[in-house]
Amino acid sequence: MRILFIIHQFMPEFLSGTERFTLNIAKLHQHNGHRVHILTCSVSDGSLWADEVAGLRYVVIDGVPVYGLPRALLGHLAEIGADDGGATKPLISAFLDRGGYDVVHVTHSMRMLPAIDVVRERSIPYLITLTDYFSICYRTNLKRVDGDICSGPRQGTSCKIHCSNATMTEDVIRARWERFSSLLFSAAEVVGCSTFITGIFQQEFPDLPIRTLNHGIDLLRFPRVTTDRKTAPLVFGFIGTLSEAKGVHVLAEAFARAHCGDARLELVGPAYNNHEFLDRVTALGGPRISIRSAVEHSEIPEVLASFDVLCIPSLWPEPGSLALREGFAAGLPALVSDTGWPAQVVRESLCGKTVPVGDVAAWQHAIEEIGGNRTLLQQWGKNVPMQLRVEEESFFYDQLYRRAHLCRRN
Repeated sequence: MRILFIIHQFMPEFLSGTERFTLNIAKLHQHNGHRVHILTCSVSDGSLWADEVAGLRYVVIDGVPVYGLPRALLGHLAEIGADDGGATKPLISAFLDRGGYDVVHVTHSMRMLPAIDVVRERSIPYLITLTDYFSICYRTNLKRVDGDICSGPRQGTSCKIHCSNATMTEDVIRARWERFSSLLFSAAEVVGCSTFITGIFQQEFPDLPIRTLNHGIDLLRFPRVTTDRKTAPLVFGFIGTLSEAKGVHVLAEAFARAHCGDARLELVGPAYNNHEFLDRVTALGGPRISIRSAVEHSEIPEVLASFDVLCIPSLWPEPGSLALREGFAAGLPALVSDTGWPAQVVRESLCGKTVPVGDVAAWQHAIEEIGGNRTLLQQWGKNVPMQLRVEEESFFYDQLYRRAHLCRRN
């Protein structure tokens, strides 16, 4: 089959959980004999790309051809899903003509709605994987303008009350909701990356069939798991994007205040030129807190093996977390904010502790509790849940692709 993946951003410009999930699945389907391309939006000046093909930027990432639609061709509302991108449609249409794709897999629709519109106009079957809340929340994170976590958009009603502004007027919110409703209900398959996000979307769309398929992990990359952690020094670790939304500053401030002997905090990941935020976090530090830039994918198992507990201090209800799943693959217990999928899985599995979101004092107390009672980590480590292999995840998606393609042919 000829498979096109559509995603809002990608390498060589960005690499986070959704990008890694997309690349993992694309590579496995390519390995299984399918012809695979990725279409994304390029928000940089293009210098990181190798070439340009018919108006699209081009590069090959781990053997997978990637095409980038220049952001400058889109309207100023593309990030919030309120722009039709009409000027880009001839370019996208020509791209689809050349590709002759049998099925399209959308892993994130931000900035890419014009491309999806053309896919629909051509009746190419498409799947959607729900990797965050963008389809129902223009802010993407279910956090209101005032900072409170949203209990649900309620078909846009809550958005109008709490998150409207000069741009997101009542009419724009309504039109956006109708657009995404049509997008979801017209998909051949809608897949949630966790039971948590599936539940959120089913609350909004009770009649929408949604499958749940957890992100898979390449378990062969991780050494055999053991619950016998090293004795000293204790290492609290974070791996992921160093940003305010991820709560990195909360974790750093809590650790700086904590009395936990010779324990260390290691923060690993990209900051994407957010120098002001990185300076804030660095100022909170000291010799016990180290900050390391993003590592190669091949280095992640080694980094996780150096941690004793993985910290997920996010300030929003993460629908899934590839970092947490890889932490589980490495046998790590977890210290997480009490919201979203990370909190759900930690509570259900008893493999760590949940901490009130954004509460520096509570995070400080939790860090001190672990520092003073390391047997907690051994107890939690025995309960770390098993993870789906990425090969299994790919197999399930392959069945969905074939079913969607067969339905189109019939």
